[in-house]
Amino acid sequence: MAIKIIQEIRSAEIEADNIIKNAQLEVEKILSNARLKASGILEKAEEDAKKDHHLIVSEADKEAKKDSIAIKRDNQKEIKAIKHVAREKVDEAVNLIVSRTVR
Repeated sequence: MAIKIIQEIRSAEIEADNIIKNAQLEVEKILSNARLKASGILEKAEEDAKKDHHLIVSEADKEAKKDSIAIKRDNQKEIKAIKHVAREKVDEAVNLIVSRTVR
């Protein structure tokens, strides 16, 4: 009778050890899958960040080009106005010289 009880205890211990080992293996699988998912999520986040960065830089570049074109246009208008005023002043100077020379 005692031998049977001891055998049952040993059998229960072996079964408990197997249950513990299986649980540990299951936990390791779960952790491994979680790490893989986390790694994938991190890679996706990095890719998204790179795409967002490129989009932001592209938009900023477009805005800078628009601003540059507007500034260039304004500068051309100012240059034309300055040239016009300069021509008027040259014409006035020529007329003044001619009128003094004629006198």
